[in-house]
Amino acid sequence: TTRLEGSAFKAALYAGPNEASLVQIGVPVNFRTGAAAGYTDGTVDTIRTITTVPANGTAYAQVRAWEAAKGSTYEAALAAGGKAGTSTIFTVATGGGLTPPLPLLNLKSFQLQLSSGPVIVTQPKSVTVGAGATARFEVTVTGTDPLVYQWRKGVANVTGGTTRVLELRNVTSADAGQYSVLVTNKYGKATSSAAELIIAPLPAITDLLVSASPLVGRPLRLEVVVTGTGPFTFQWQRNGVDLSGATAAVYEVASAEAGAYRVKVTGAGGTVTRDAVTISTQYGLELAPGTGGHLVATPSAATYAPNTVVQLQAVADSGYEFSGWGGDLSGTVNPSTLSMNGHKRVEATFRAVGGTVNFANRNLNAGIDAPIFDVDGST
Repeated sequence: TTRLEGSAFKAALYAGPNEASLVQIGVPVNFRTGAAAGYTDGTVDTIRTITTVPANGTAYAQVRAWEAAKGSTYEAALAAGGKAGTSTIFTVATGGGLTPPLPLLNLKSFQLQLSSGPVIVTQPKSVTVGAGATARFEVTVTGTDPLVYQWRKGVANVTGGTTRVLELRNVTSADAGQYSVLVTNKYGKATSSAAELIIAPLPAITDLLVSASPLVGRPLRLEVVVTGTGPFTFQWQRNGVDLSGATAAVYEVASAEAGAYRVKVTGAGGTVTRDAVTISTQYGLELAPGTGGHLVATPSAATYAPNTVVQLQAVADSGYEFSGWGGDLSGTVNPSTLSMNGHKRVEATFRAVGGTVNFANRNLNAGIDAPIFDVDGST
């Protein structure tokens, strides 16, 4: 409650035969506060005539005060958007003829509250949402109650948009446009600035890149490529559960765990989800034969279930023979077996073997004049 006080404010007495028919009587005076607060008519002629009330009847009265700079009357000040206020309406007994009016008894003190037209303090903000979402606009307004709201799209009233907050549910492209609100009370009106509702498309995942041969315990790199209305947020998941810290377009881990990986992308238009890769508990077998031969794995597969037994056979090329295993196999037994209880690497070495040597002496009548060495160093 704000007092209207000081020489900047005027006050006048209004009276009539009922509450709806009050008119100004007498002249406006300065409105005062303090020990002599309120309306005080200091003129010599303190009897006021109310022509619409019969003699010895009952009149309804009210004090009205207003900002003097805004007008010479209460009505003029209201029309100019000035500060104004009123007392409660009270009754008085009138006189008539030679009978003076009765003293004003049992009057109660009152406060005049600051009255003003609507002032929009916080304007509505533009909103971008996806189709099917809820769009929300709101304003903050000061002014004398009751305040009446009417939201508009362009120049057309929005059905049901009669509160401080406007919510549009399950929006479609037809709801896109400019929205504003007209706020009124008996002291004036105010129109907000326009805020735009934009209906954004869903993000579009145009590519999802997965590192080669994703296996349990091996490095894994996933990358999603997105177009649409940003900004975008990302959340990678494994088996439907968010991965901690995996909130960028790229997800990398040094040792992948088994599970189904996917990504959720959220933009202004909503959220989309895309499966990336499923890594089962399978182990890879890397074959690394040396020069002179190759390896045959039985069964032959890209990956193996845990504890699968694989037979490895080293097959030497012509002029070579198998000489031993390396990596996750050892010894010289060929073929050999390996249990796939993890990722494995098997190496095999081969060596050249001697064959038929043809030679000719420099002198047909002399003996051999130089030793002949096989490639393995034996004579």
